[in-house]
Amino acid sequence: MESCNKMIIAIVQDSDYQDIVSELNENGFYATILKSSGGFLRRASTTIMVGLEDGRVDDCIALLRKHGERIERKIEAFPTGFGSAHFATSSVEIPVKIGGVTLFVLDVSHFEKF
Repeated sequence: MESCNKMIIAIVQDSDYQDIVSELNENGFYATILKSSGGFLRRASTTIMVGLEDGRVDDCIALLRKHGERIERKIEAFPTGFGSAHFATSSVEIPVKIGGVTLFVLDVSHFEKF
């Protein structure tokens, strides 16, 4: 990579990142991956960082968008009352959307590779 004036940071489900990175590499995008976690479910995720030229941003986003499907799952939750004296004795299922891609496109003011 000769120049880099944009960076895409994409957060994906940990189980999806290998397919995404393979497809990015096949199309000439090179990525750095960081293991991460967070969100409501605190599940494992992977943060993918792609440095690229401004003219390739839309192509990269199009590849990431192919992996952006979110699905609804039901998770088991144990509701509690207010105060420490109330404990849950039964669980309820709560629908949540998981998966997909969260991405940020950032300007890069300085780039060096050595």
